[in-house]
Amino acid sequence: MIGVKFLKKARLIFNKMIPNYKENNTINLMSSIMHGLGSKSQYPQLSKELTKEIKEASNVILFVIDGVGSDSLQKLGKKSFLVKNKVQNLQSVFPATTASAVTAFYTGLTAQEHGITGWDMNLKEFGTIVSILPLITAQGQRIELSEETSYFPKSIFDKIYVSSYKFGPGKLFKSDYNKILGRNAEFGKVNTFNSLLNKITKTVKASKKKKYIYAYWPDFDSLSHEFGKNAKQSKDHLKEINNSIEKFSKRLQGTNTLILITADHGQIITTRKKTIVANEHKKLKECLSMPMCGEPRVAYCYVYPRKVKQFENYVKTKLNKYCTLYKAEDFVKAGYFGLGKAHPRLLDRIGDYVLLMKDHYIIKDFLINEEIRYKPGCHGGNSEEEMVIPLIKLKL
Repeated sequence: MIGVKFLKKARLIFNKMIPNYKENNTINLMSSIMHGLGSKSQYPQLSKELTKEIKEASNVILFVIDGVGSDSLQKLGKKSFLVKNKVQNLQSVFPATTASAVTAFYTGLTAQEHGITGWDMNLKEFGTIVSILPLITAQGQRIELSEETSYFPKSIFDKIYVSSYKFGPGKLFKSDYNKILGRNAEFGKVNTFNSLLNKITKTVKASKKKKYIYAYWPDFDSLSHEFGKNAKQSKDHLKEINNSIEKFSKRLQGTNTLILITADHGQIITTRKKTIVANEHKKLKECLSMPMCGEPRVAYCYVYPRKVKQFENYVKTKLNKYCTLYKAEDFVKAGYFGLGKAHPRLLDRIGDYVLLMKDHYIIKDFLINEEIRYKPGCHGGNSEEEMVIPLIKLKL
């Protein structure tokens, strides 16, 4: 199991991490999956052993449980089914958020290449900030994407040569985002975790042909946002997931199925006192040509050229305790987003400056018509809690 050595290798100041895309990252997991299923990746494989297991399996299932960092998993206890079958820690892509990480699972690419840089993105082509997964603007309007206007790269379902399936909650899978990136996979929409497992079981047993199944479940993340990852509601749900997967695995014994279970990111617990409300910083706000976007843990700032000095000075003198300031181009060069050829819209989507939040601080830039709420669960930054996730392997 990869532990202290892995964490030290990736550690940066403030107990934070610069992503290492050359080994032990989810992007390397996807490289092994793609190579094992007849495709290629520009990123190193997680391991040759895993790639071989994928090639030999009749059914390959990638199960993404949203929000389950390695720290949350370990709280299930050493005797729990998922902890007993954990093979190593992985590092999430950056930013450690569903929009960027799930797109990496779909495409085998990092944000540098696929261009999805956070939950809220400035889509220059539409002239507005959009929550990218549901494709809803800050004003609550739904936008429509086509393959020509999406600027999404090809998904893994376009690149592999086996029957592909994509299972998860119907309310999430109906957006254009999911339709475009899943167009060559058979959709299976479910409402409960057990119905998700039942759908997978039926698909595996329906035929002996080789299959790739992507399964996604969001509820641990949702509960952790609302109540905190250590709240009873969150921990009880994770226990239910653990127990259900243990029973599910017994139903698939003898099917030559390889199940890989991981997460898109972990979470921190924050507070109102740790929340920097940009609206309360007049000298900061008057520098911005549009609202901050990205994530509360990594904010992208669009600054008027005439206000650059004021902006830099304000952040360095008034907000230095809470965040680190980067010029956007320098942030890209540092390798946070990936190693490959930059998406043509990358710099448009991360603005002029990046605020990377320290410790458990977040920053919020509320719009006039936006409901002001403070939730304990958050992610998107580069702390160990957000970046370090488990890899569980079941060979059935």
